[in-house]
Amino acid sequence: MSQSRRFTTVQVHYSPVHYRRLGLVWFGGALRRFNVEYCQRPVRQVDLLVVGKTGHGKSSTANTILGREVFEASSSTTSITSVIAYEVVKYNNYVIKVMDTPGLADTSGIHKPAEATLLIMEQMKNAVILNPVGYHAFVLVFKYGTRFTEEEFECVKMLKQIFGESFVREFCIIIMTAGDVFRKECKEKGKSFKQWRNEQTGSFQELRNECKDRIVLFDNFTEDSKIQNKQMAKLLKCVETLKSKGQRYTDKHFQRARESRDRLRLETKIGLIDIEMGDVSLILQECENITKYEIDDRKEKFNHILTDCGNLIQRFSKGKNESAVEKDFLQFLSDLKKSVVSFSLNVADVLDKIKDNDRKLRLESKRLADILNAFAEEENVNRHLPSTKLKSTFQANAEKGNNLMWQELPGATQFQNVKPKTKSLKDQIVQEFQAEIEIKKLVLTDAQFKKLISTVDSDFHRALCKHKQTYKSTKTKFDNIIQTKCICRIF
Repeated sequence: MSQSRRFTTVQVHYSPVHYRRLGLVWFGGALRRFNVEYCQRPVRQVDLLVVGKTGHGKSSTANTILGREVFEASSSTTSITSVIAYEVVKYNNYVIKVMDTPGLADTSGIHKPAEATLLIMEQMKNAVILNPVGYHAFVLVFKYGTRFTEEEFECVKMLKQIFGESFVREFCIIIMTAGDVFRKECKEKGKSFKQWRNEQTGSFQELRNECKDRIVLFDNFTEDSKIQNKQMAKLLKCVETLKSKGQRYTDKHFQRARESRDRLRLETKIGLIDIEMGDVSLILQECENITKYEIDDRKEKFNHILTDCGNLIQRFSKGKNESAVEKDFLQFLSDLKKSVVSFSLNVADVLDKIKDNDRKLRLESKRLADILNAFAEEENVNRHLPSTKLKSTFQANAEKGNNLMWQELPGATQFQNVKPKTKSLKDQIVQEFQAEIEIKKLVLTDAQFKKLISTVDSDFHRALCKHKQTYKSTKTKFDNIIQTKCICRIF
């Protein structure tokens, strides 16, 4: 680039101070005006972490800052953002990196709100890890027109526990969305956004004072470039205010807040355990009632109980379980599941033996029935056979020329077709006796198996009583912790 293109020579007769005010420099033996077109300020890096409650326009705000649709946004109370994601944009002399996070207080797809809290803690930790250089500011998004309720206050409280007590005071910028709604109301009431902020009381006023009034009104739906540039300028001005302190929120700050995060995690786990206690109580009731069902109907009940136990263990096992109480509760769940598994296996084994015994009993009963039927059939045939004397009489008549043949009499054909028996009556009686003995043995075995089922049920009830005692003592312990708020006692 040539010197003549960068600078323009001017004839001036002012003082040096005035020259500087006019943007003049001494160059090449003469005063020259520096051409602003070629005077670019150094590019400044800005890293923002966007956080907020689900449904307040968090992802839409991130898109507005980026100037394009990057993150999927929705006005519903179900969070669309499920993972940490970021995008970069160049705006004037700034390179802005925007990190979007899942919405706070969102429990979609999560069994309990306490689990959502643990998940949010893990996601915020990942957000810090994914940007090692740290963040210049946290953009906390709230929606204008929505009452600042206890739930919103709890979200801020949770963020303080995650990022540290000084999180709002030192690094937070609040963006109020729905700027279009505010402008409409502002025209009707003739009120500025600053006046509106000054009128707020309660928790919002405390939050405003804590963040030193770093609050910017955003319209995420406007197409007016003036409004867009104005709100971006205000946001960057707040960022510059924070940058002037010369620090970013880095992993170092995150580690300093570890104690408060541990406390939040433990309080959440305690609350989670207290909630899960209700599910454990239902499982214990199902275990107690399962012996009332017929043995053939227990398999489905066992599967249902084991599934519930497995889900409880899986939900509670997420993350680290460092405290004694957490480990004790997890051990209690594991022991309960083992007892149910052992009981179900014992019942299944006895049930298989009973079914096998029933099969043998049916076979022996059929064999005995066949023997008795054979006896009855033989007796029936013998009753209808013609006697030897009758046969001789008809044979004599035939020799005299009588045409009546004895074979034509009823039963004569059966007499001819009767085959000699291969077994004697004695053998048949022995077979009948043996079948009856075997049936008696099988019936006795069946009674023994049913008695064994009673023994298995009794053993399970004894184990269940121990689990109930453990459940009762554990529940009492958690009730005391929750009532006294003495979380330190669980270490």
